[in-house]
Amino acid sequence: MLLAAITIVLFACKTEKATINRVGAGLTGTWDLVMYSGGIAGGTRYPTSPEAIQFTSDSLYTRFRGGLITMKGSYHIHLMATPVYSPTAKDSVITYITSTMQQEIIRQSYSIKSRDTLFLNDYGISDGFSYKYVRRK
Repeated sequence: MLLAAITIVLFACKTEKATINRVGAGLTGTWDLVMYSGGIAGGTRYPTSPEAIQFTSDSLYTRFRGGLITMKGSYHIHLMATPVYSPTAKDSVITYITSTMQQEIIRQSYSIKSRDTLFLNDYGISDGFSYKYVRRK
């Protein structure tokens, strides 16, 4: 009985780690912002200058606006309980840590559609923003 319990726990840990790695694999690359919406006023907006985010396979990210770096640091992928729907549902969440202020943490849930469209959503903020990016070719 004890051996069965240990086997189940070990298998579950390996499965979650594999899921996190598989989920984050499609994120690598440079993504251009095409639109965003949300906030208190709502509505859809379009960037007034080119904006992009780049994710590397070694867990580093860089945000650009108008060709200039606006933020960079490390990121981590987690599966987190969805606060809105249920404690058992899980969201794929990116946690960003800026390199200039190691204590600053930003979280966004994400999903990738058709391998070339990335949706980022401010995580855990009811009047947050949703962002739509396309993969740079």
